[in-house]
Amino acid sequence: MNFIEEELSKNSHKLDEVLNHPFLNLISNEGIEKNKFSYFIGQWYHLIEFFCPFLSRTISENKSTDIQTFLSKILYQELGSGKPKNSHLKLFIDTFIDAGLEPSVVNGEDERLEQTIAWVEGHRVAATNENRGL
Repeated sequence: MNFIEEELSKNSHKLDEVLNHPFLNLISNEGIEKNKFSYFIGQWYHLIEFFCPFLSRTISENKSTDIQTFLSKILYQELGSGKPKNSHLKLFIDTFIDAGLEPSVVNGEDERLEQTIAWVEGHRVAATNENRGL
């Protein structure tokens, strides 16, 4: 059993929420048009793009070296473990361009949803406080 399966088995109601998510139901039951899927991926780009700055800001604001070390390991992995070509953002972009999506869509050039803006802004604010980023 992997980590995700283990966590979901502890909270079976969460598994139901994940399996019955409207977006996943749409894809499973009806499929999804390429332009709608592209728009979704474009929104996700902003979350991935901001994750490394969020981690680095959270590290700089936290006073616990244990937490800084833990978050630094995650940041290192996100940035490609010493190989920029393996950064999660680069892999995300390359994967969806290789799958046939337009680079401008994958790079998040479409208009951002209010929820996407709120998520990024919430994390921007959280990263400026020692404990809120956690």
